[in-house]
Amino acid sequence: TNILGQWKSSADGTGIYFNQGNVGIGTTQPEFPLEISSDQSPQLRIRRNTGGNPADALIRLTTDSENWLLGVDYSDNNKFKITKHFDDITSGTAITIDNQNVGIGTSSPGAKLTLAGSNSPDLTFVASGLHESQPVGRIFGGYNSVSWADDYLQFQSTDSTDGSLVDTMTLKNGNVGIGTASP
Repeated sequence: TNILGQWKSSADGTGIYFNQGNVGIGTTQPEFPLEISSDQSPQLRIRRNTGGNPADALIRLTTDSENWLLGVDYSDNNKFKITKHFDDITSGTAITIDNQNVGIGTSSPGAKLTLAGSNSPDLTFVASGLHESQPVGRIFGGYNSVSWADDYLQFQSTDSTDGSLVDTMTLKNGNVGIGTASP
């Protein structure tokens, strides 16, 4: 076969190849715009050069309708973040990993898993299998921004008759309600 524009840095085929619009590193037949192949553990490293100004190490992912940014936020103690703010890793963080803590909706996770949202973040459980779009349970909480009087934590489970979520247990103002949202 005639292969045009091919780079090869070694005789054993482990070099860099340009083949029909695709670039292969460690493969002579890349099937994607960039394909990395290795007998070892293939890795891609994106790194800020030493010296110069401190900067974030980022990857931008774009489709026709969506933009995502993921990378290391140098200005926030080198936390790993994922956001839909394509030009700013510090804004609107969807997921943050800080040491061993993961935050969803927050850039400062204070526990192994921290969920943050406007007034009532929730955690929904969906079973795999027959009814994947149907939640089987949900935990959520809320608060009154004026006082702590209306804070609550609520547990819901699936009603076996119609599949709707029903109140199973509510914790509010030191009271526990079983089967009611108003203990």
